[in-house]
Amino acid sequence: MTRLHLPHTDPLEVTRQLYRQAISLHSPQELAALAAFVARFRRYSVFNTALIHAQRPAATLLASAVQWSRLERTVHAGALPIIVLAPFGPVQFLFDEADTSGRALTEVERTTLLAPGPSPRANWEQTVEGAKALGVVVESGRVPPAQAWRLEQHEDQGRARGEGKYISWELVVDGDLDAAQRFLRVTHELGHIYCGHRGGHPAGVWRSRPDLSPAEQQAEAELVSQLVCTRAGCPAPSLPALQEFMGAHAIDTLDPGAVLNATDLVESRGTTVKSRSRSQKPDAPLPGQMGMFQ
Repeated sequence: MTRLHLPHTDPLEVTRQLYRQAISLHSPQELAALAAFVARFRRYSVFNTALIHAQRPAATLLASAVQWSRLERTVHAGALPIIVLAPFGPVQFLFDEADTSGRALTEVERTTLLAPGPSPRANWEQTVEGAKALGVVVESGRVPPAQAWRLEQHEDQGRARGEGKYISWELVVDGDLDAAQRFLRVTHELGHIYCGHRGGHPAGVWRSRPDLSPAEQQAEAELVSQLVCTRAGCPAPSLPALQEFMGAHAIDTLDPGAVLNATDLVESRGTTVKSRSRSQKPDAPLPGQMGMFQ
């Protein structure tokens, strides 16, 4: 069981240190372990799950001290909390079941703690809505099986479509695909866009990374699609490009931070604008939960 000793400092600085550790992967095995952990803990955002994995890769059931108390279990004195980013910040402290003692949990209670809660916004309609908020319009067409490109005249395109906002990318998915395949393809192509393979976001939500090799781009986009689909309970892609890449290249040429940020954005956890910030324009997209750590 991994336990980190971090100096007493600002909670967000501690979180930044944990984030840097979470994305410092040096082998295919470490990447596979992180991906499996992120896919299993669907109850939390992909960012928070990466933080949990960095602190407690053997975590099973997580809850706050108050939640454990309600379940008639007590957190052990001196137990090291697991730090995650709170919905309205800055941080929240969780404890693993192994750090508690008391009444045995019923199966219903265990299932409740494992339940994904509000599921990631990862169905077709909500993913497309989230993409539009970030300047990506998704349409159906006859392409084999999906294509995405950056629009040179995005201002004119946006006005012509009546979006009321700038559209910087167009993504067309083969309309003849079944629903599962259409969702798989849209998550893959959004993975390319949100990882920066098609250029950076005009407001800095993701950075431009167009110079990666085709193998690197395919590996990152497939990993995004794998994480999104698995966490959403949808059929996930096989990973031939990722497996081929890991067999032929050093794992540290991939950018797990970009992949996790892209997954967060596809799940649309960070793109809902209403009531988030009075200083933002009403239609301005906000970065995902990981944005402050990029």
